[in-house]
This record gives sequence, C-alpha cells and structure tokens, in this order.
Amino acid sequence: MPQPSEKLTPYDDIDTELWKLDRRLYKSELHLDSLDARLNRIEQSVRGLRNQMFNWVIFFTGTIIVASTLFTALFDSIG
Repeated sequence: MPQPSEKLTPYDDIDTELWKLDRRLYKSELHLDSLDARLNRIEQSVRGLRNQMFNWVIFFTGTIIVASTLFTALFDSIG
C-alpha cells in the first residue's frame, strides 16, 4: 500500500495495466484477422489464376491440334 506522500500515477494502477494489455491484445487480434482476410483473398486469386491458366492451356492445345490437322491435310492434298 502506498504511503500518503507517494503519488500514484495512472500507470501504476493495475486496472490501467490490464486495460493496456487488453487493448494490445484486441489490436493484435484485429491485425491477425486482417492478415487472415488478406491470405484468403490471395488464395482465391491463386485459385482463379490456376483455373484461368488451365482454360487457356486447353484452348491452345485444341487450337494446335486443329491447326496441325489442317496443315497435314493441306500438305497431303498438295503433295
């Protein structure tokens, strides 16, 4: 217990310390939630990009097969 001559500062109060720790914990949770949301958006973007790349690969593979078939038929009819 403090002596009458000692003056308590707000930082010496245990409630203030608990409030500061609670506030710091709350801010940390907000940052973690924000990071989690960002990671989810990145994950969705990567999935979308992977699907889009797969679609382009299928498209170009089909185009190459059709073009090679047409060129083969063209060159067979010429020669």
